[in-house]
Amino acid sequence: AKRHEFDEFCACFMKFFENSPNRPVFSPEQGGGGYVFAKCAFNTVDIIVCTFGSLQGPVECAVRTSQFIIEQKPTALLMTGVAGGRRLGDVIVALSAFAPESGRREWSGRSYEDRNRLENGSYQTTTADGENARQIAEQAVQAAKQKAQLPGGPLHGAEIRIGSFASYNQVRDDVELVLRDLSSSPTVGLEMEAFAFFHAAALLKCQALAVV
Repeated sequence: AKRHEFDEFCACFMKFFENSPNRPVFSPEQGGGGYVFAKCAFNTVDIIVCTFGSLQGPVECAVRTSQFIIEQKPTALLMTGVAGGRRLGDVIVALSAFAPESGRREWSGRSYEDRNRLENGSYQTTTADGENARQIAEQAVQAAKQKAQLPGGPLHGAEIRIGSFASYNQVRDDVELVLRDLSSSPTVGLEMEAFAFFHAAALLKCQALAVV
């Protein structure tokens, strides 16, 4: 998230629980890797909200996510934001991401084809699945479905999609065409940093999921 999104998230979170006896209070701090985070104890867990500021892109995301995991040692990571999907306003819950551009492109005899498709019909995938991540994902799905049924609410009428993200090294305006091309995979949305986020978490053995 960008800094203004980070500040708004912290403010909304505190307002949501303002009548709670354990009302959370966030105080922004500077991480050793240059990221900004705010930490608070809520009920029996420590919650850390983090922003990488204006840095965007897969490489930046992988580096900062790795720095954050090494320094803060979280039990699980949650990625939020916006992504390209099938319909504006829907909610996507993902525990993995694809890298359609990864692998090798080679001559098949008639045309050039991606080697990762030739081998097993899928793409390079990364996941940071685990019991905690799956449990949080299930709770997120149920909460989103309940919100989607509330008339006048921000999620009213939204469809909750569960699957994987496809990550490209660019922002794509042709989302519908890309998702149609990936219809044989579990991909339900496009998110540029998702693969880097999940891959960094998997390499450092930290569970992760995305809700956007």
